Amino acid sequence: MSIPKILQAFYAFVALRWLRLTGALWILYLLHVGWSLWQVGIAEAAFHLVSFAAGIPTGIFADRDGRRRSLLAGLVIGVLGPPLEYLLAPHGVVPGTLALGFSALGWCFIGGADQALLHDLSRRLPEGSRAFARLYGRMDAISLLSGALAAPLGGWLALAFGWRYAYFGQALLTLLAIVPVCVLPKADDARILAAGAPATKPPSLRAALQAVLSIPGLLSLVLFGALLGIVATSNHLYGQSTLTLKGETVLLATAVIGLSSLLAAGASAFSHRLDPRHARDLIRKGALGLGVLIAAVGSAQGLLAPLAFAASDAVEGGVDVLYATELNLTVPDALRATIASAPEALFSLGMIVLFPLEGWAMGRFGLRPVYLLLGFSLALAAPLVAKRRRASGHGKGAVTSP
Repeated sequence: MSIPKILQAFYAFVALRWLRLTGALWILYLLHVGWSLWQVGIAEAAFHLVSFAAGIPTGIFADRDGRRRSLLAGLVIGVLGPPLEYLLAPHGVVPGTLALGFSALGWCFIGGADQALLHDLSRRLPEGSRAFARLYGRMDAISLLSGALAAPLGGWLALAFGWRYAYFGQALLTLLAIVPVCVLPKADDARILAAGAPATKPPSLRAALQAVLSIPGLLSLVLFGALLGIVATSNHLYGQSTLTLKGETVLLATAVIGLSSLLAAGASAFSHRLDPRHARDLIRKGALGLGVLIAAVGSAQGLLAPLAFAASDAVEGGVDVLYATELNLTVPDALRATIASAPEALFSLGMIVLFPLEGWAMGRFGLRPVYLLLGFSLALAAPLVAKRRRASGHGKGAVTSP
């Protein structure tokens, strides 16, 4: 199969996988069946406890046994997860939390493996791995566009026909995503595609830790990615309840989330056109701007609240592509999926503690101080992305030094 057709199949998988009909309303569903906001936080913490425990091992699985196989495992779990969440959540916090924890495994098998597989595919193009930023920007834009469509569609299905249609519809769409993955090449791991690459140690937790500690600038990038994920995800998830608390209806709140994803998709698609020599400076400035916008979400009233939320999503969409490109420029090929999973694992570790604490604090102190603290913490994290002094190579574990 030619590389354009392979990329089309990959993007079809991305589009179907991110048609998450419950992505903008799962918190609202849990509140609907009687959960409190702090109980929602506990369930999200359990989700991230599984993500933290499984993130690196599933990355090792992808690097060792194949990225395509890892995607398929994640999708199979993704088919089963939403129906289990719908059926078990009304029976209490414990069964509902177990269902959410099971769904986390699906995210772990896909997270890191999709980036690594796309990087492998980029090396087949004439410009080599330099094409990764463009391909990743397109992948990110497609995922956000799918999310933009799925958010209001899921809200409409839930209100017009019942919550079950959103949950079982998401399972069906995830099942369809398996089809394009099955046509991707089986030999999708870096050891096979990176013809002529130097021999490396087999993927393992020790090898990944040694790489993170020994490659200049990599540890700070991993830490920044984790903090960025914590703040941006908290803003996005609590946006469901925050917008309704500020007077929006469920349908309007999901529509705002969908529009925000459209803006983020545009930023993702455009960001690869920016001068890569200034990528790290743009990441720092983007993090500062995102922190200000997130702080504004908690304080704004009326129309300003959804506008601040939409703007924060747009900025995060651009920063995400720039960050993923910098990270993949730095990591070794044979550990690409493993190390790409490291920021997600640390992000999950932070969410275990912070997400339920945020929910409790919003109920105890109000929205404004919590959102202000989120924005301030992201501003403090910006210096972790140090200036690049040296860059060497593409696609063979290039090192970017601060």
